[in-house]
Amino acid sequence: MKRISTIIILVIYTFSCSDKEVKNKSCFSKTNYEIIHNYIQNEIEIEKLSYYTDNDYYIYLIDKNEIVINKKNSMIGKIIRDKGIISVAKNKSDNERLIIEMNNLFCELTSKIRLEKE
Repeated sequence: MKRISTIIILVIYTFSCSDKEVKNKSCFSKTNYEIIHNYIQNEIEIEKLSYYTDNDYYIYLIDKNEIVINKKNSMIGKIIRDKGIISVAKNKSDNERLIIEMNNLFCELTSKIRLEKE
């Protein structure tokens, strides 16, 4: 009976979360940062390029602690190991949109890398 109650609560909780809430959750961590940084560094070395591409994004490694994200030849933000995802937008609505966009990219890369390792 306890097990069924737990399952029901989990199902209700899962369905009560909107897509927006799930998409806005950050998967940033220092561990994930290092996984992504090492993966991109390896890909850059293999391809002999100065950047890594993922769809419309150009990802540059500045140093061990900073990743720069460009889209359509414009910098949209940075991912800093000790601070997280930072937008370069000037107004608040663009800032929030770009942080969500870069967070989604970060999460997708993390998932992609983990799947490739399996």
